[in-house]
Amino acid sequence: SSRYKINGVAATRKQVAALAEHFNLQVENPCAVLTQAVHANFLRETSGGKRRYDFFLAACNADVVRDRLLSARDEYKGIATSLEKHEERGAPLADRVASTSKLVAEASRRDA
Repeated sequence: SSRYKINGVAATRKQVAALAEHFNLQVENPCAVLTQAVHANFLRETSGGKRRYDFFLAACNADVVRDRLLSARDEYKGIATSLEKHEERGAPLADRVASTSKLVAEASRRDA
């Protein structure tokens, strides 16, 4: 008999771990079992508020999400800058293609 159950059905430890990971459940984290009211009181305490807030962010995995968002923002800015440079380089080429196409069209009319 399994020690784990999901919706009353026997499950393996691997299945439970996969489910916990899917829903981002941090069962080893003591803050994960705090109620919203306890969290609020925890954050309202005046002494060491910044330290407690940082701990809270880490406990609810928000610091990881923040870091990923900042990384994504930096990557987006890099891509946007690269795209602008490519567009700047592409503009003269587009002008050359247009003028060459115009010359080809004129030459085609003369030959016709």
